[in-house]
Amino acid sequence: MKIINAIWEKRNTGLTTCEIVFEKEDTFQTYLDSHIENNYEFSVVKIPVGNLLLVHQLEDFGYRYLENNLVLSLEANQLDDINPLWKRLLTGFTCKLLTTNEEMASVLHEVENNMFNTDRYSLDPFWPENISSKRYSNWIKDLFESGIAQFYVIVKDEKEIGFFSIKKESQNINSCPIAGIFTRYKSAGYIFVLTWFWLVKSRGTGIKKLITSISSNNRVMLSSLSKVFAYRVCNTYIVMRKIVKQI
Repeated sequence: MKIINAIWEKRNTGLTTCEIVFEKEDTFQTYLDSHIENNYEFSVVKIPVGNLLLVHQLEDFGYRYLENNLVLSLEANQLDDINPLWKRLLTGFTCKLLTTNEEMASVLHEVENNMFNTDRYSLDPFWPENISSKRYSNWIKDLFESGIAQFYVIVKDEKEIGFFSIKKESQNINSCPIAGIFTRYKSAGYIFVLTWFWLVKSRGTGIKKLITSISSNNRVMLSSLSKVFAYRVCNTYIVMRKIVKQI
């Protein structure tokens, strides 16, 4: 069982928070032996799908279901096999690397406008309105200012329509920590373009594989990906939370 002290959440929620990732061999007793509730006020757990016994035991212990989290893997070389009919949708689009705080400010403005409204913090009735926007804004700032990830904005006819991030995990693998289409363009069908540039920028640096994580609450993203791109589901987790201490 992996326990992550999510110290960054204190400024977002005011609660000391941990994230727990269960391995297949872990049990409810493993959780009890860790004495989580003596050290944290809020706990998020990720349980490999199939372990319903552990899910039910944690439910009885006060945990509540939030989402299923899917870890996906996409091969970069599949770009050569994409149907040319889809590639027509790329007309007028460019992709630009963000290098200054001024450039990042426009992305943060969009994020803070309730851009991510299907994530587990937005949908959880426990949390106040707009806490999700605050979390994502702070997370993006940390990734950008630390240099851990590169950020790109997607532009169509001189208008910014979305963004994505790329983090190098190994010599052959990139991850995409966070990405999205800006709110006013979400119904325009631009997820293909977003994913295309994910893979283009990765392959351009010799990367063979891109991994990313998607919530089961984000049905539109999953549906749009499956129309064009081949991907493998590496892991699926049941995500739950418990409030140990009331705000």
